[in-house]
Amino acid sequence: MQTVDVSYVVDLPAEDLREQLTPEAILECAEVYDIESVEAGDEAVEVTTSFRNEELVFSFSPIDDGFEYTMVAGENLFAERYSRIVVTDLEETRITAEAQFTLDTWLSVVLDRLATDTVRAELDNVVINLVHRAMDDTDGDSDDRLGSVLEGHPEPESDDYEA
Repeated sequence: MQTVDVSYVVDLPAEDLREQLTPEAILECAEVYDIESVEAGDEAVEVTTSFRNEELVFSFSPIDDGFEYTMVAGENLFAERYSRIVVTDLEETRITAEAQFTLDTWLSVVLDRLATDTVRAELDNVVINLVHRAMDDTDGDSDDRLGSVLEGHPEPESDDYEA
């Protein structure tokens, strides 16, 4: 099983970030999935998405200060995929995203590195875009502050990102 994580210290109140954490927002911020439906259950929220003409289903459960989610149906490449995102506020506000996955192919030895880079870029997009949303909600002008809030961190891989 491969593990990928990203963690950012941000200059925003943790509560502003936690307000952005919803299953829909997490998947929208990844910038790779189109949300088809959302079904809230007693213990989990299932989000059905499409990705490259394939249906993927994620099951989200709330945890302390965030969410954990599992791909429960879809993409044939992953035998399993588990992710979580949390916002902690100790001495500083930190947002951390982690994914664990196993590829479902005999080529996993070759594809692990590519998949790890792809998943890392997705997690970067999620975190940075959630920060962007929180900044938009607090002051309405995130483009001017984003660089200082995430100073020293890479920009996400998306072509839609503007610094």
